[in-house]
Amino acid sequence: MKPMQMAIALFLLAAVRFALVAGPAAHAADSPTIKLATFDVDATPPLGSAMAYDPVKRHDELTLRARGIVLLGAGQPIVLCAVDWIGIANEGHDAFRDALAEAAGTTRDRVAVHTLHQHDAPGCDFTAERIVRELGLPDYGRFEGTFHRQVIERAAAALRAGLPAAQEVTHLGWGVAEVKEVASNRRIKGHDGKIRATRYTATRDAALRAEPEGAIDPQVSLISFFSGERPIAVLSYYACHPQSYYRTGVPSPDFPGIARFIRGQALPEALHVHFNGAGGNIGAGKYNDGAKENRLILATRLAEGMERAFTATHKQPLAASDIGWQTVPVRLPVAPHLKESELLEALRSEPARGYIAKADQLAWVRRCQAGHAIDVACLRLGQTRVLHLPGELFVEYQLAAKQMRPDLRVALAAYGDYGPGYIGTAAAYPEGLRDGPRRQQRCTGSGTGADRRDEEALATRAVEAMTNHQRRTRIGLLIGAHLLVGAMMAIVALNYPTLQRSMWLSVVYMGLVCSQVLLLGIWLGLTAERWWAKLVVLLAGMAWLECLALAPAPRSPPPVNYLLALLAMFGVPILAVAASCAVCRRFVATIQCRNQWPSRPISEELQFTLRSLIGLTVMIAGILALGRVAHWIEAWASGVELVSIIVIVSIFVLVALLAGGMLVWAALGQGRVVVRFPIILVGMALVGLLPPYYSGAPKWVFFVWPALLVIVAVCTAGSLLVFRSCGYRLVRIGSNGKT
Repeated sequence: MKPMQMAIALFLLAAVRFALVAGPAAHAADSPTIKLATFDVDATPPLGSAMAYDPVKRHDELTLRARGIVLLGAGQPIVLCAVDWIGIANEGHDAFRDALAEAAGTTRDRVAVHTLHQHDAPGCDFTAERIVRELGLPDYGRFEGTFHRQVIERAAAALRAGLPAAQEVTHLGWGVAEVKEVASNRRIKGHDGKIRATRYTATRDAALRAEPEGAIDPQVSLISFFSGERPIAVLSYYACHPQSYYRTGVPSPDFPGIARFIRGQALPEALHVHFNGAGGNIGAGKYNDGAKENRLILATRLAEGMERAFTATHKQPLAASDIGWQTVPVRLPVAPHLKESELLEALRSEPARGYIAKADQLAWVRRCQAGHAIDVACLRLGQTRVLHLPGELFVEYQLAAKQMRPDLRVALAAYGDYGPGYIGTAAAYPEGLRDGPRRQQRCTGSGTGADRRDEEALATRAVEAMTNHQRRTRIGLLIGAHLLVGAMMAIVALNYPTLQRSMWLSVVYMGLVCSQVLLLGIWLGLTAERWWAKLVVLLAGMAWLECLALAPAPRSPPPVNYLLALLAMFGVPILAVAASCAVCRRFVATIQCRNQWPSRPISEELQFTLRSLIGLTVMIAGILALGRVAHWIEAWASGVELVSIIVIVSIFVLVALLAGGMLVWAALGQGRVVVRFPIILVGMALVGLLPPYYSGAPKWVFFVWPALLVIVAVCTAGSLLVFRSCGYRLVRIGSNGKT
């Protein structure tokens, strides 16, 4: 291989690192064909059967639906389903997902089933059904699951039948629009910050209707799948309780279902699937006094928002590499006031009343006792992320998720597993969840209760699902790039010994090796992995560095003392850098991963305190003094090989500590890289003057070492910037031990 080819190999490393920061690109021509199948079945309960609050008296013009899509061609199939029921909880949710997974030929964790939460509709909970049957309780007919199982079988059969007719997807569309005069916050605060009133979905009190909308997400988000120019499925997401009026005894999809119907008539070639967002504390109460005509008014407003979102849709090609599915298991705690013995006694002695009743609460308690975890899922579609979450989330979760990742297009579907019931924020509990202690206990009683921090962690875990794929991909590609380029250069050095005569190619080679020494030490010191994982990585890294160092050596086996010297020259600097980074993480600054970091003005980067200037002066004086000590030791122990090795290793340790500290400060600090990196290049060149100064080397070495350290700086900083692009930063620890 000629020097030009060696340069191309180095350019490859730089190109791979640039691709890591830019993110993975989609290559539609190399990707499998993406197909989409649809299914849609009637989910309306028969006459006389129980709904959430009342038995069915008659049927209306519009039926309840269970409909969804299946994405094929991006790994195992992904199934998304929305049902016009009030909730599907616990083992009922498991059964629905299992049936759809079996029909689609996938696994349960790749199936999302949500409800729209209409109140003139059934609810499904096979755990509660089993408890009621075991206790022999009367008057709990709404838990009887014969009809629910029929709908599950019907949906699975429709999905299975629709797979052969799956259509090719060529483009993905994303559009958002504001929905005007529909949603408003239900929780009205008083002057003391407590909830003084609740503005329900139908509010007859004109004074409450006159209150401001409050915290809502006014946008409806649309995801459209196209085959060429023709839309084949449209998914809509909007956060609001779906009631205009209820307790009629007539199953109704209410105003979201009517809006879906209107859009389906306007765009009949596409299946319209609607998902309810984080609307636990959101309703239409400001714009609805309960008058029957408001149902169609609200439906029209939502449909108009959907139409504007579709008109504003931006299309882009969709490839298999653009699609991903991540799940994170979440275990929510049982509220402390929910005691199994007390619930059992109440079920035996009290009449059944309300939707979230003692049977629902006991079902959740036993579900948690069994160690069940709820899957929080995230669908990746290019730069679009769809979060699939359980329960009746407060809208603050949805707003937080969008705020955490403004660089992505985020939609949210709540009302997945309905076992937890209401999931409020930490601030909502002391304020009063809805309208006082009795209602608050009823809301939290279904489940997520006491540990508010665990509830609020839902949003964090959901965002983790959004970002983990990107982080793993970038870091995995970074490791692969280092191994690939290192192996290529080692093979070149092994098979083309004449290239070793080129001093500058040797400098480049050593720069790559030294950068990996620094990166290994930095990772060992900053990571929170367990000790055995660190040990395994250290041993593997040392073996890899030994191979790289021995590649340019003669073919004959190297002497033992040479191997030991290499081990010391690599191992001691690695451990020294790791120890310094560990001390830094313990006492000075800890490493944190966030999705957003505040930006600092450039003026702050150029400010230096008197303490920092004095510290820098003392450090420079100490370094120069160490040079004199090194000269004295070398003159005193001239010809003693062990002493020479110790001096060389000590010089390497000092250089590694200085270089590692500067590079971590530049790449992982909270300052601007564009300001810090030029400073680091100059600093690394100055550090490169230390080894020849300490060893009394010839003048030409004073040019080689600074060049070597600049190469080390570029390689190491490039790798650390990949971690920075994943959201990792150093955060200073205050005097109280907190960041």
